Amino acid sequence: MRKLITLLFCFSALLGFSQSEDLDNLTIQLAFQKPDTSKVITSLQIIKLLYHTKDYNKALQFIRESEKLSNDLNYDAGIAEITYYKALIFAKKEDYINAIDYYTKSKDLYIALADTLGVAKINNSIGLIEIARGNYDKGLQFSLSAIDVLEKRDLKEELCDAYRNLATAYHKMEAYDQAITFYKKTLDLEESLGKEEEIIQTNKNLGDLYYNKKEFKKALYYFNSVLTSIDTSDTVLRGDVLTKIGSSYLSLNNLDQAKEYITQGLRLNRRLNNDKGTLIGLNTAGELYLREKKPIVAERLLYEATTLGRALEDNEQLIINYGLRAKLDSVESNFKLAYIWQKRYFELKNDVEKQKQQASTKKLEKEAIVVPVEIKDLNSNNNAVNQALIDQHQEEKKANKEEIKRLNIIFYSMLLALLVVSTFLILIYLKRNNRIKYTKDLEDKNKQINIQNIAILDQTKNLEDINKVKDKLFSIVSHDLKDSLTSIKGFIDLLKDGSLSKEEFNHLIPELSENANNASLLLFNLLNWSNRKCNL
Repeated sequence: MRKLITLLFCFSALLGFSQSEDLDNLTIQLAFQKPDTSKVITSLQIIKLLYHTKDYNKALQFIRESEKLSNDLNYDAGIAEITYYKALIFAKKEDYINAIDYYTKSKDLYIALADTLGVAKINNSIGLIEIARGNYDKGLQFSLSAIDVLEKRDLKEELCDAYRNLATAYHKMEAYDQAITFYKKTLDLEESLGKEEEIIQTNKNLGDLYYNKKEFKKALYYFNSVLTSIDTSDTVLRGDVLTKIGSSYLSLNNLDQAKEYITQGLRLNRRLNNDKGTLIGLNTAGELYLREKKPIVAERLLYEATTLGRALEDNEQLIINYGLRAKLDSVESNFKLAYIWQKRYFELKNDVEKQKQQASTKKLEKEAIVVPVEIKDLNSNNNAVNQALIDQHQEEKKANKEEIKRLNIIFYSMLLALLVVSTFLILIYLKRNNRIKYTKDLEDKNKQINIQNIAILDQTKNLEDINKVKDKLFSIVSHDLKDSLTSIKGFIDLLKDGSLSKEEFNHLIPELSENANNASLLLFNLLNWSNRKCNL
């Protein structure tokens, strides 16, 4: 491709030199000609050369002189051609009002002369203006009406413009297959005519069309052709192409290649202060890092894209951005935020679709698409083609409305499903919280019961120790009391049996009294100790 571009450049340089030489020869020839129709024809050749070299002011000077001479000679064919070139120059200067006015005058003259080629060229040029003004249906019909005549005459320059007009119209109407067909025809003619700048733009348009159709391998072919031609230029076009090449590789899951081109495109767009390109680059880079599972970097880039998109009011990129942010928050399990971004995504998408639908409806109401009477007279076959295209377009719009209705149903169904899922999740969350609270209460009660159990065990142990002391005390007291009572009983039994004499008994009375006192004192102390324990 690089060799082809180089050859075309050399051809253009040689052609430019040849045109300059032709212009000098024609100017000399004009100076020596008599003021008749041949002088007008020579002047028209000079005007044509000046127009193609974009020297519009000088061309207008020759137009004024030639127009005056043609009027003096009543040379209608010359006046028609001169008026046509005057309209072309006003169109190039984007003065569409004057351009349409002169095209109409020129067309009237061509119709009077029954010059079908002249009418075809006019219709092609009007088609170009209508497309530039956004009237794609009307522009499409004017260009289609010119195609047959131009193809039969093999007028490459005019055909190139006609094909480009048709491709542009179909592109704007999102009829991508037809647009691709005519852009390819345009590209073939541009290459044969050596139009370097136009070749680059047509390759870019073809890349965009295949990109929109998600045929990324074909898109890469045309984008790389553009990049080869402008590889050393820091331009907005290069920034756009780099970003779209990166996005294409990303869609093909070639992340390494994608990162290389996306990074280059984003840096170039930042350097050029191209906000639109930067916004696209940020969204694309955010998607890249999201796929690479680097959510922190992705979040930073997408946040910047959101801010820039809102500042530019770029709804198309904001829709992409909201979708990516919803995906990012879902990955990070932040479902509440993901739901908010998803809601914004659907709301904005719905608004944009409604605006497009309203604009399309207003346009249809405002403009009655009618093929000019002159065209009907010149080529009745084109009428059938045009009407078929109109019917097809109406069918497409009807199908689009049905598709929008279907998408609305899907959107509201998804929204309802999301609400149901959200309610279910909220109920699960509340139930989980209640369970956690109930479990915590049980744990607190278990702790209190454990504390009480420990206290009871301590009391039980204390009581056991007290019982042991009591048993030991009772054992000692019982033993002492038993000894005293046994001694007293022994004395009484001896006395009863008569084993003791009176003298012996009297001798033992103090000991018996002491034993009785000991037993009495022991019982008294035991009674006092028992009373104190009861009071405690």
